[in-house]
Amino acid sequence: YVNNLAWGQPFNWPSRDLMKKNIPRTTVTSQVAEAFLDLYELFGDDKHLEVANSSCLFFIEDLNYAKDTEGDFCLSYTTEDDYKVHNASMMAASVMCRVYGHTNKQEYLEFAKRLINFTMKHQNLDGSWYYSNEEVNPSKTIDNYHTGFVLESLSKIPVSFFKNQEQEIRSTLKKGADFYVENLFTREGIPKYRHNKLYPIDIQSCMQSIITLHYLRSHEIDYEDLMRKVVEFSMKHFYDEQGRFYYREYKNKLDKSSYLRWGDSWAIFALSLLYKSSIPHIS
Repeated sequence: YVNNLAWGQPFNWPSRDLMKKNIPRTTVTSQVAEAFLDLYELFGDDKHLEVANSSCLFFIEDLNYAKDTEGDFCLSYTTEDDYKVHNASMMAASVMCRVYGHTNKQEYLEFAKRLINFTMKHQNLDGSWYYSNEEVNPSKTIDNYHTGFVLESLSKIPVSFFKNQEQEIRSTLKKGADFYVENLFTREGIPKYRHNKLYPIDIQSCMQSIITLHYLRSHEIDYEDLMRKVVEFSMKHFYDEQGRFYYREYKNKLDKSSYLRWGDSWAIFALSLLYKSSIPHIS
């Protein structure tokens, strides 16, 4: 961006409003920052940490947010909107906690705390989260992979950083995880599109489910049987022997389109986590 590093996508994205190509986005910037943090932790090159550090400054200085009466807030989705989207905000919080762990920059931890507080206080009584929480025309959908992003991000945040809130964060995570597995999957382990709608079955829902369930295990929230079912279903219904994954299954049609960004890359990541976890009986 102007002074800080941030990323968008090289194409227009149809959403509630059209998101123009290359506009910096909280989600994409978080994902890129995570990759640079992986590089830093593997090779110890400070330039990789500096990229993630610059992205944290982007979250603080360039995105939009308004404090509530308790001083908490949710980050905008891009630099050009005022949406309050939980998954984007929590992805940024996870990155900031990770950078704090390497730099001890208290500003990042305090900022992340405000983001986490906002999302925790907007958790519904049943454990779910709506997609967004704007005061006017919020999106009250509850879908699979965006819920997964929230839970994954919360799972990766070291609760020891927030000693006075450790139990609250764990309780929020467990309540959210219970809603997730009970309402966003069928009994057969098929990832539903939304809590009240099965189709379309989306490859990103399938792969994000594996990723989310993997990270939940670090908090002793273990749904190993569900993970096994998701893997078996995904490989049977979406994997092509050419080494790619299909996009979506509709009620009466299978869309065999293959997209590197939407499906294949997440499949590679999910399956690598699965391999790393060495869960018995999943090959």
